[in-house]
Amino acid sequence: MNSRTLVALCLFALSCAIAQTASAQAVVSPPVDAPDAIYQRFIGHWTGTLEYRDYSSKDSKDKHVTLPTKLEVALNADGNAMQFRYTYDDGPGKTVRESETISIDVAMNRYLVVSADGKDRDAYQVAGLDQLQGDTPAHLILEGKGEENGKEVDVRTTIDLSYKSISILRETRLPGAKFTFRHQYKFERVADVKPVK
Repeated sequence: MNSRTLVALCLFALSCAIAQTASAQAVVSPPVDAPDAIYQRFIGHWTGTLEYRDYSSKDSKDKHVTLPTKLEVALNADGNAMQFRYTYDDGPGKTVRESETISIDVAMNRYLVVSADGKDRDAYQVAGLDQLQGDTPAHLILEGKGEENGKEVDVRTTIDLSYKSISILRETRLPGAKFTFRHQYKFERVADVKPVK
């Protein structure tokens, strides 16, 4: 065996070893930006209330309405987003249902909400995603733009999430003004779902 053949065999063996190591690492180590563990924090059945500012009232800043509300959160078919399905009890014989798709891009710190018909897409920058790695309480702040009464507004949503409860507070403001209450969900978990370890 000449030296050229020996060198070629050594290089081939080395490249095989590197490929095997890379393959093993790819199987053992999930990508850092995988949202699976984050989504698991939300999944389950929740029950509670929606409190919102009543814009139909002459003094909408002071009049709030509270509705009994249920929330079901599940992964979509592809496992790359969550389906939020709300059921509101708006009085005798009046049940309202609403759904939206939520996806989280950890690498971009982005929280995307898409309406059921796909026409409305609201993207928010989100702070606090690192707190969702595990099962300790998390505090997220989402910031973006929206529309209210035909005017563009700044939107701030605060999500407080633990295994037992979730609170989603939405506040809005006209540019340069102070944030004011828009609505708030408060839920308690009712499904027997084990916390993420």
